[in-house]
Amino acid sequence: MFPTKQDFDDLIEACGKDRSIRPNLEMSNLESAVRSTIYGLQEKKKNDFYEISQLRAYKWLAEENSAVYERASKRLFKQHETETDVERYLESKIDWVLRRSVHNDNFGGQLHNIDDRLFSAKIHLDAACRAMQLSGRWMAAVSVCLSRYHYREIIHTPAEYKKAVQNCAESLESALANMQTLNDYNVFRNFHGLDTSLPEKTEDSLNQTLRKLQHIYQKNLFPINRASDKFKERIFVMDLAKRHIYLFNRDPNKKRLFPAVIADLFYLGGFKEILDERSVQRICKDYCDILVGEESFFRNPSTNLKNDT
Repeated sequence: MFPTKQDFDDLIEACGKDRSIRPNLEMSNLESAVRSTIYGLQEKKKNDFYEISQLRAYKWLAEENSAVYERASKRLFKQHETETDVERYLESKIDWVLRRSVHNDNFGGQLHNIDDRLFSAKIHLDAACRAMQLSGRWMAAVSVCLSRYHYREIIHTPAEYKKAVQNCAESLESALANMQTLNDYNVFRNFHGLDTSLPEKTEDSLNQTLRKLQHIYQKNLFPINRASDKFKERIFVMDLAKRHIYLFNRDPNKKRLFPAVIADLFYLGGFKEILDERSVQRICKDYCDILVGEESFFRNPSTNLKNDT
């Protein structure tokens, strides 16, 4: 039986939990604390797996569709099939954290200050714990996107969204201009006790929102410009691609969207249309172009509609 929305929600909640243990690190107990944290997290994951494996959405995703799900996940994660493999993996994480407590390029190389060593150990221990839970977080991300595809009704067209962005930009620009104009009449305004000035942070936030709306509209940075027979499938691709960027991209200049993984998942069943890998790659490339366009706004926040060319 295909999972309900609640089935997906249950799996998302179970897989999305942060099971990390965060000890107080001291130089006297650094290695033992790191070791107990890594092995403790692995034990907690193992204990919680039984609960997760009983969930309806998990059974559908990882058991009934095991061939498809395993093919996709193997593209992302190294498989640890034996106890020896698992132990070797855990020891590599411990070794990585301890080495970073002695040498960290971000801190200028060799670390001598105790506070620096403990801080470096802490941030790398947190990173190791996140990496150990990445496969579960990916399952949660896939479940979110599947739930949205099957149970979220899309009632607006891309053209309507584009028009809404334009209208919002124009209305916000007009409102800010009118409030500034009203401030000029301070002699009369005082009779009514009107205060149309905005807190500085609020005004900055509204102005940045306005500039971003104008930038999106001017540069035509819309993920989908027209509704088509494969409208929902394109949204699924971009939805998961965005989550891949969040989960896997440590380097902000490299956007790994893993289109082959997304293309695999179309064979889970339940999709009205199946997109092949080439189509998914093209959608991911278009989405990357949009992200680059959005990032240009943050590199040049003074951009506005009038001076954009």
